[in-house]
Amino acid sequence: HVRFELSTTGMASINRAQLTSELPSRAHAVWGLGVQFRHFNLLGHCVPIFVTEQGIGRGSPATEPMSTLLDALGGGAAGNDYTTYAPSASALLSSGSGVVLESSELSLWDLNSDGCRARSLLWGGRFGSTGAGAGTFAISVHSPRMVGRLFAAADPDRGEADDGTDDPLHAERAGFHIRSMPLRLIEELTKYTGRQLPLPHWADEGLLLALQGGSNHIRRKLALVLGAQVKVSALWLQDWVGQRTTLLGERLWWNWVLDQRSYPDWEALRKDITPIRLLTYINPMLSHIEEATAPNASHAGGERRRLLDEASAAGYLVSERLHFVGTSSLLAEFRPYFVEVAGFHAALIDLSNPSARRWVKQLLRAELLGTGSSGWMADFGEALPCDGVQLFDTNVTPCSFHNLYAPMWAELNREAVQEAGMQDEALVFSRSGFTRSPGAAQLFWLGDQLTSWDEHDGIVSAVAGTLAGGMSGFALTHSDVGGYTGARIALFGRALMQVVRERELLMRWAELNVFTGAVLRSHEGLLPEHNHQIWTDETTLAHMRRCVDLFIALRPYRRALMREAAERGWPLARHPVLHYPHDKVVQIDQLQAEGGSGRIRQFLLGSDYMVVPVLEPGVERVRGYLPRGSWVCIWTDKVLHVSDGEWAEFDAPLGKPAVWARSDAHSLAELLSAMKRLGLRS
Repeated sequence: HVRFELSTTGMASINRAQLTSELPSRAHAVWGLGVQFRHFNLLGHCVPIFVTEQGIGRGSPATEPMSTLLDALGGGAAGNDYTTYAPSASALLSSGSGVVLESSELSLWDLNSDGCRARSLLWGGRFGSTGAGAGTFAISVHSPRMVGRLFAAADPDRGEADDGTDDPLHAERAGFHIRSMPLRLIEELTKYTGRQLPLPHWADEGLLLALQGGSNHIRRKLALVLGAQVKVSALWLQDWVGQRTTLLGERLWWNWVLDQRSYPDWEALRKDITPIRLLTYINPMLSHIEEATAPNASHAGGERRRLLDEASAAGYLVSERLHFVGTSSLLAEFRPYFVEVAGFHAALIDLSNPSARRWVKQLLRAELLGTGSSGWMADFGEALPCDGVQLFDTNVTPCSFHNLYAPMWAELNREAVQEAGMQDEALVFSRSGFTRSPGAAQLFWLGDQLTSWDEHDGIVSAVAGTLAGGMSGFALTHSDVGGYTGARIALFGRALMQVVRERELLMRWAELNVFTGAVLRSHEGLLPEHNHQIWTDETTLAHMRRCVDLFIALRPYRRALMREAAERGWPLARHPVLHYPHDKVVQIDQLQAEGGSGRIRQFLLGSDYMVVPVLEPGVERVRGYLPRGSWVCIWTDKVLHVSDGEWAEFDAPLGKPAVWARSDAHSLAELLSAMKRLGLRS
């Protein structure tokens, strides 16, 4: 890597640094910049790198007029094409080079756009123009100093072995590259960002089943699912802290202590479901609890812990800076800064404070691991404001710390697990991220997609986010089966506008996540009483059993890919360009965003399986593209010999998504044998 630094001295008024370069003539694509939900090839776009909520709807017609109202009243809360929980200040060019910033401040990446004159994600405003013209690549950092690294990778000749090994997993095939130039770029990038390690052995041995509602409800639903012979690896109980009713629906009490009213027999439940594990939930914010409605107590049965009071008294919270005029000067006063979170307020833990970090790790060990949790969702991490607040560490500004909060939150969770000696047993999955999060987070999930089919914020965006994130080192990820965010506006019991989960969407999303996810995890969604659930009917239960069995059949291959991710940073689910870099169709792919018959809506699992998912309702055939080579249908053994890349229509009935294996894939025989053993093939 070539490290560079741009800085100014003696010019206090300078608050930005910008690097501008001509685009190489061979740069027909720019990839990366984190988990991008709308675009894969970012050439021609202007992309802000700022950790934020992805938004609700992101311009989807399905959420109108709600999205327009959210934008107008909620400061851009609907989001846009570039809002993301997990951006990365790194980009890969198809010409064989890459750049990654060490700077943490907000950056703007003008990739041969119009100079970045479009609206920004911050309160509907603008980041300003880079002033860059056509044919240029400009990076602007909101700081007088920019630090970064440049790197490059060779483009091996087509058909030539890349590294001389005799390992059949590393041999070239016609049109196919096992270790292509884009993959080599990912290897170079992840030397800096860090790489994710294989997950605990149990994490992908079955379904991570999301349930909530207290012990009695959970026992009934689990019995339904197990009665349908769906293999469950863990129960994810996000309401272990108890539920609160808000104007926007049921939410959690953000006081990270077991709610003994909802789960009076927690220990008995944990023992009764063994070997099924228990997973819980936490985020880096704390809210008040109310005596009458939130009877949380410590796991030891002692006095109730009020974590907000504990943290506030110890000075562990981000402070709000208040100014007032005193008798002789302008004075400052500090108090905990509260974030409005969809129906209530919460304070943010100050992770710049080493004592606060130690306190949180003790909390994780005592209240989560100490109550028998085998892991948790480590949610949020995007809410630190850029102004008006004071951090414990006065050497960093809120704006420079904002993007760093996400990887620090993931790292803190990882350290707590390691210090408890549970690194090989516990599973923690994170939503927010930044450039070096792949080296900090154990597993990612894509956040809160709509329970819809659309390309802006629904099932299609989950495909885009997975593939784009993989180009930035986010190798192990997954999405909620069926999506999460829903909305329903009713008058006198009649729905005027609603986005709720239907059965077909849930079933197709489960099929998709068999191949995109490092784990297979369900979610009841924001509106569980309106959403179709996996236990709603026998048809859905039977379908889920089939999907879980297929996920289990793929486990040996997925484990090999996890080891590859740890060694090289390569993602599990891959855009075809990673193994077919010279194929013109996949080279110019604009993925979902541009529309038209030429877009790619498919991906590879590892290097062996081309998956063409069903991403729209009411269809049982899909159009997909097969690059040069011989391909075998995993359901029928039909072989297609493709000489120069072909578009075709493939059968994809429910339960049998279109999946084609390379005919010389060494994992294929083991997969087909497992499918037959599990009753997926005759």
